[in-house]
Amino acid sequence: MWEYANKVLGFLELLSLNHKKYIKGKRMSEEAKEMQHELIELQKHISAQGILVQDLMTGVSYDHKTFLVNIDVLLAEHKVDEALEAFDAEDKNSLVLKSSGDALSTGDSSYKAAFLRKKVMLEDQLVEITEQHFISVPELKKALSALIKLGKGPSAHQALLKFYGSHIQKNIKLILDTQFIVEIARFVGYPSQHVHQIATAIIARAIGAFSARSIVANKALPEDEWFVEAAKSAINKPLLVAEGSETSEIDEGDMILHDDVVSDSDETVSSLSTEESFESFV
Repeated sequence: MWEYANKVLGFLELLSLNHKKYIKGKRMSEEAKEMQHELIELQKHISAQGILVQDLMTGVSYDHKTFLVNIDVLLAEHKVDEALEAFDAEDKNSLVLKSSGDALSTGDSSYKAAFLRKKVMLEDQLVEITEQHFISVPELKKALSALIKLGKGPSAHQALLKFYGSHIQKNIKLILDTQFIVEIARFVGYPSQHVHQIATAIIARAIGAFSARSIVANKALPEDEWFVEAAKSAINKPLLVAEGSETSEIDEGDMILHDDVVSDSDETVSSLSTEESFESFV
């Protein structure tokens, strides 16, 4: 009897154990189905994120192309101020430009290289502005500040040195020209019609050379009374028609002799052969 009861109890325990295993297995199966469903949802989410990232990359690429096109237009129209602002904004906002070369994709590397090329083009335009012959000091300061803002301090320093070198050279040339004319003007009072005519012709052409270089002769030349009279004599040329055919022939020769003084405004007035001029006085 007890043996039969023990068998029944053992059987019941086995059934209970199997039932627990079944329940556990069923629960695990349901959890697996739930996990599978979650994995499917996660896969869909990843796919959607991938599409979004691709769209973002496409948008960034489009923005890069748009920026380069706009920069090309600004550079072609020589709008250096607007181009400088665009470069500055892109430098601050673009993650591509802030990233190192190893972390960039092929497209990003190409954009960064194109960006730097356009920057060099802007630098060249600014340097050209500083090298303009009649650039004003405010314009020069503006161009130099733009070069420094681009990170081109050495180029700005070199441009400034060139400007001052050219300015000093022009002042030296003006001093030499003025002194040359002053010395020639002294011969206007020389008691010789021939010398007077030659000096007058040289002064007249020298004043023309000043005008060709956009220099006001009245401001550049001395204001002494004797020199003003000499200059008036040169400009009015009263002696060129005062005395006969011989005078006219001499004047014609003198005008031809000194014609190169005005024709080449880049040369100094004092570059005229001094020895040749003084030989003509004899």
